[in-house]
Amino acid sequence: MSDVMISYSRKDTDFVRRLHQALSQQKREGWVDWEGIPLTADWWSEICHAIESADTFLFVISPDSLTSPVCHLEIDHARRHNKRLVPIVRRPSDPTEAFGVLAAIPADANTQARLGGRDLLAIARDNWNALSRHNWLTFDQDAEFTANFQKLITALDMDLDYIRQHTRLLMRAKEWETARRIGASLLRDEELAAAQQWLASSGGKDPGPSELHTQYIFESAQEQQRLEQAEREQQARELLFQKRAANRARYLAGVSALAAVVGIALSLFAFSQFTRAQDEADNRGTQERIAVNEAQSRGTQEQIAVAAAATADRRAIESQSLFLAGAAQELTDSGDSLGLTLALAAVEVEDPPGEAQRALADAAYPAGIAYEFPIHTITGNPSLDAAPTFLVEYSALSADGRWAAGKVYDRDLQQQKIMIWDVQRRTRHDIPIPAEVDGVVDVYFHPTDANQLALLTVSVLENNVRIYPVYIVDPATGIVQDMYYNDETVTYGVVWGNNGHLYLLEATDPTGPLRVWDATISRELVTVRTAPTLFFNVGFANPFALSADGERLAYIAEDETLRVVSTNLGVPVLEQPTSLRGVLLALNDDGSRLAIYTDNVVQVLDVASGSVLLNAAWPNQTIRSMTLDAAGRTLAMGAYNSGSSLPSLRVWDVDRGRELISSAASFDVQQVAITNDGQWVLTNSDQITRRNNLVLWAVRSADVVLDTQMEFSGALWRLKFSDDSQTLRVTNQAGAEGDPLSVDLDLATGEESSIILDVPIIETPDVWFSANGAYSVTSAPATVDYEITLTDAAGSTVATWPFSGNVAADFSTIFRPSEDGRWVAVGGCDEYINITTGECGRANVWLFEVGRETPQIWLSHTGSITAFAWSPDGEFLVSADTRMLLVVWDVATGQAMRYFRGHSNTTGPLNNQIVAMVVSPDGQSIASLEWYGRLIVWRVDTLSELIAWSRANRYVRDLTCNERLQYRIEPYCSADYVVPTSTPFAP
Repeated sequence: MSDVMISYSRKDTDFVRRLHQALSQQKREGWVDWEGIPLTADWWSEICHAIESADTFLFVISPDSLTSPVCHLEIDHARRHNKRLVPIVRRPSDPTEAFGVLAAIPADANTQARLGGRDLLAIARDNWNALSRHNWLTFDQDAEFTANFQKLITALDMDLDYIRQHTRLLMRAKEWETARRIGASLLRDEELAAAQQWLASSGGKDPGPSELHTQYIFESAQEQQRLEQAEREQQARELLFQKRAANRARYLAGVSALAAVVGIALSLFAFSQFTRAQDEADNRGTQERIAVNEAQSRGTQEQIAVAAAATADRRAIESQSLFLAGAAQELTDSGDSLGLTLALAAVEVEDPPGEAQRALADAAYPAGIAYEFPIHTITGNPSLDAAPTFLVEYSALSADGRWAAGKVYDRDLQQQKIMIWDVQRRTRHDIPIPAEVDGVVDVYFHPTDANQLALLTVSVLENNVRIYPVYIVDPATGIVQDMYYNDETVTYGVVWGNNGHLYLLEATDPTGPLRVWDATISRELVTVRTAPTLFFNVGFANPFALSADGERLAYIAEDETLRVVSTNLGVPVLEQPTSLRGVLLALNDDGSRLAIYTDNVVQVLDVASGSVLLNAAWPNQTIRSMTLDAAGRTLAMGAYNSGSSLPSLRVWDVDRGRELISSAASFDVQQVAITNDGQWVLTNSDQITRRNNLVLWAVRSADVVLDTQMEFSGALWRLKFSDDSQTLRVTNQAGAEGDPLSVDLDLATGEESSIILDVPIIETPDVWFSANGAYSVTSAPATVDYEITLTDAAGSTVATWPFSGNVAADFSTIFRPSEDGRWVAVGGCDEYINITTGECGRANVWLFEVGRETPQIWLSHTGSITAFAWSPDGEFLVSADTRMLLVVWDVATGQAMRYFRGHSNTTGPLNNQIVAMVVSPDGQSIASLEWYGRLIVWRVDTLSELIAWSRANRYVRDLTCNERLQYRIEPYCSADYVVPTSTPFAP
């Protein structure tokens, strides 16, 4: 094996010799074909072996190498084996010119044989696309060779262990393939374990494993499982044989004894008849016992073998489930939608481990990227999956979330096209752009009729007057249904009205009057004078906005005042001074809420009162787009990132003033679109970045039923659900007037109703009650540490337990009995970081069961436990800690089934914590309350409900053929790369 295989043109030999020498001086082994041997079968086999056995394939780009059929065949072979590509530029080259020269070169017989009927020009284009996706190193200046060479060494050393394992496994796999895939060439034991670990860690790595890698590792695992099963069966057979041999020996000994008895009987003739009858009876009994013993022995051995096989099978199933759950968690943490697919696969076993169920909940529920719409077909065959260089420039999302549209520019063909995705079926089709159109400026969906798509375009009339016609097309067919334009104005924006009318925002020039034109009825609604210093940028969000009902227009007036006017009356409904720096405006559907971004601050205003509903800073960014959902409760904004660590997408919950999404990935957002209900956001970028495709984002976490701030004061809180689980009562300790105050929350609407209680609440700090008040727990010093006492409502002692946990630290130990009195949960700190401050490093849950002296111990938290809640049926327990983590435990197994994250210990003073929790009577909701008033009601799904919800409400990406092999997920693809599909995504 070598470190580097260098592919180059003979005209660059001098440079390659210098490069090879420099690599040798750095102890890097480079493979170079210096001989120029003709393209024979033996020579080609040697080249292929050199590519496969090298850690890195280095291609020297020059006009001559790009027109070399041999070079392109070498790149193609490297790509098909997923080798790491490092392109270096020796001489700048024009690919278009090179492809033209290549097309004119007749292919000789050897080249045709290597092509196997494939098109060389198509291979060259795919090669160029693959090279273009990597960072290039430039060696066109000899004086800078040393500095650039050091960059090359850095690139070669990156992730070196992974790359070397990639090469080693590929060579082993090639040997296996050459040996006609016989079992002797497969991996075993430690080698197999290391290969499986390498494969599991390959997600997101470049290069990824090839199809041969995954097949080889999978077949190795299958063969090892087969051998282990055969060994278990052989051991069972040997054990059974030994048992049968022992029984046979006992049987022969019995027969010998019987013969002696018969001999004695013959000598004692007087007793012959009696003795014979007795012996025959004994013999029959002996034979019957032998038969019974053998049957019992045979049954026992078979049961042992069956039990052993079942245990091994279960361990294999659990191991695969945990393997998939771990991969799913890692991918979910990195924002990859593949995480949800693997998480669902991890729970498709009987009684899946708790880790798998947690991985599914983590993948399904959090806000973030749900789906990246592909702009090319993924077959699963790496050699067929090179992406064309498309730029998604404008995008739109239908109000119901069914359709996504993107105006795409193909840089290779220098053509525009409109791509339409059916989100539910995950299919895509392209529609033609009208022939007379010079370009598409933006795309818009009808607000209620998803079968209408508006295209804002650019055209030139015969008298050379540029116009901006709006075409209405059917997104399913691309058939033009209607067209609107004015030849004296420029259209700067389009708004589909809720009444079905099409509104055009027009002006004679960027500094002229702004007119709202109802194109459906050909009527002007209002004309206003805008600030002459503002630049109206076609295709981007502008410093004006029109509500979806067409009745309110927001703009910056020429006197530098923010105004919202009624288009029917032409009179202002809101006026206030504003800055002109970076102005963006957005109105919700009825114009009752206005979002404004200016001077690095975003605000959402109530138009009627002018009051500020949301105020957030977003400095040092170029904001490109802003939108509100229909009700104005969700605000989404996109920014130009320019490779910085600052977020490029931010989404806020306006009513609660909380940020829902702050993207951490470095990519640009040109436009944002949002569904009417604010649950889904679509973004696109016009830059060639990691996310230049359309991206669909899930906005709200579906495990949160209600998230609100309670305006109480007091040190003690109580929570109680109504019997129908639809209302939650929150009660605090005596207020300023001395009377306890309660609030009833309707979980469906979030509406509050206040209640003054006549009876004061009395709590004893050293007594802990069950939620229904039927049982209580106390603790007191005993002979050995502490003693826990469980008492029923009548005051009778149900059980007592000695306990040696850290109950002496009363600030970190809590107790809670289950509602049926069968269990008592105790939470205490098992390992302190600072005993003075009570800072806990490791906290346990001790679970005591009536009738048992020894408790179950669950290691659960890294902070002191502050609250417990039991489900009414006692099947699960919820615990919360000072780090604001909620854990749902399955009592029967002791497994942590769910984690809930969302509370913050920094929302109030530093000692904020979860002080109260309760589970609803139907077991489907958990309410948790912070000391300083934030209340969250969480949705608790069963596993079957979680699976059903995930498949119905989240995008479940299909696995490629390579991924199915990599993660050992059946069914596998067919020979012609037909991929099994999963449940459609339906927002």
